[in-house]
Amino acid sequence: MRVRISLLIDFESEERKLREDIHWATELEDQVTSRARSRVRNLDDQRKDLESHLEELNNQKEHLTDIIEGRVKPRAVDLPETQADDFKTKLRLRIKGVRGIAIERAENDLIPLQEEIDEANRKIDGLESESNRLQEKIGKYRDMLENFADKTKAQRSLLRRAENGSDRIRALVGLFGWFDPSILSRKIFDEGVVATAQLNRKDLTVERLEDKVRDLDDRADEVKENLRDSLGEAYDLSLIPLVFKDGRNPEGERYLRNQITVNDVRSLDLINKISNPKSGDRKADRLSPVLMEHLPLIQEALLEIATICELKAGEERLLDQAKGAQEAAGRSLRRKTDLFNEMMDCLDTCGALQSLISDYLNLEKDRQQSKDRIMRKVEPAGSNL
Repeated sequence: MRVRISLLIDFESEERKLREDIHWATELEDQVTSRARSRVRNLDDQRKDLESHLEELNNQKEHLTDIIEGRVKPRAVDLPETQADDFKTKLRLRIKGVRGIAIERAENDLIPLQEEIDEANRKIDGLESESNRLQEKIGKYRDMLENFADKTKAQRSLLRRAENGSDRIRALVGLFGWFDPSILSRKIFDEGVVATAQLNRKDLTVERLEDKVRDLDDRADEVKENLRDSLGEAYDLSLIPLVFKDGRNPEGERYLRNQITVNDVRSLDLINKISNPKSGDRKADRLSPVLMEHLPLIQEALLEIATICELKAGEERLLDQAKGAQEAAGRSLRRKTDLFNEMMDCLDTCGALQSLISDYLNLEKDRQQSKDRIMRKVEPAGSNL
């Protein structure tokens, strides 16, 4: 048995390491996601401020365009206040008029205003691009972390399978020592064959005793039927109510169940019960003379029934003992069968354990490389989002 390979793995230590790595990956993902959300919110706030400012600039542009295209009548207020009373301005007003000066001024203001609008649009596009880039970056980080967590969970599954196999082998080694599993399996199989034969014998004994109990039940019922035929309606309408109280007294209950004893019959006091009926039933009282006429037949039949019931009780006791032996033999066979199956599983486990450990170590190497990449890329980047 090549179970010593399990000693290459400290299962408890490996389980703790994997659990800590899953926790680390989960916490790092939460941190990166939280920082990313904060950064995205900040970018959204900047974009909203720029969009609000852009709306104001567009309103100004629309106003200037309306002046140039004549949709708005210019007034003095449209002229710069510092120039309103200037001599040159007044001269220009005489030459070009208010509208001409306003259009000239609007055309001059429109150029830098358009540049400012273009700049605002570029900044908004830049913020949206930055937000998209950030979302894509976070998606890649999360994929890396989720992939790492999946590898760690797969590795933990391998570890637990290997540990379970190792524990089963150790349990059998602790029970039997360092054994040859092939020889031991054959020995357990042979014992199982013997146990099966023993159980079959117990089954036959139980079946034979059950048949005997049924036969005795049938014999008691046959004597009852003969007595019923002899007494006619007096059997059901007088004997059962007067003597056995329709099964309400202990003797009547045992009689109906075919459990009455010879001692029960001898203590019935048939003459007194038949001659002094207390059932209160007119039919029972009316038919009681028929019972008196057949008293010897009734006594003989009841004694025969009681004798059969006592034989049946003896067979039932033997049957109970046989069933106990049958259950014990069944438990013994199940234990041997379970042990044999365990041995067969142990043989399979011995073959699979080395493969499990090898797969685990290969996945550990791949997983550590993934962790190193995360630590190089995600951890530093996550703190600077």
